[in-house]
Amino acid sequence: MSLIEVFHPGSQWTIVRGPDEIDVATSAAVAHQLRRVLDGGAPGLVVDLLGTRFCDCSGIRALLAAHHHARDLGAHVALAASCPVRRLVTLLRLETLLSVHTDLESALVDAERTPWGGG
Repeated sequence: MSLIEVFHPGSQWTIVRGPDEIDVATSAAVAHQLRRVLDGGAPGLVVDLLGTRFCDCSGIRALLAAHHHARDLGAHVALAASCPVRRLVTLLRLETLLSVHTDLESALVDAERTPWGGG
């Protein structure tokens, strides 16, 4: 069962919409699915977490894994995240590592101007 929805907006970036919750029960599946999207040749990934109401540290670990895997592939990950996700990223002091935005439009702008391998 897929926890994410994959969209191809007609550019070089793939948009995925995350689940309502990313926790210990779902984070491994989310990490696996994000990895599969990147392995499918997506040069960049915009993860839409605006509808994600809850994310624990295992969810952040899944997002970090996607970030590191993208970097290894010469790709980039940008997040459009809800307040609970942004708050956790800030509490963990990961805002300099993860590219987190308050809306999808700014995440897409970041994705378009970030060179492959950036981030």
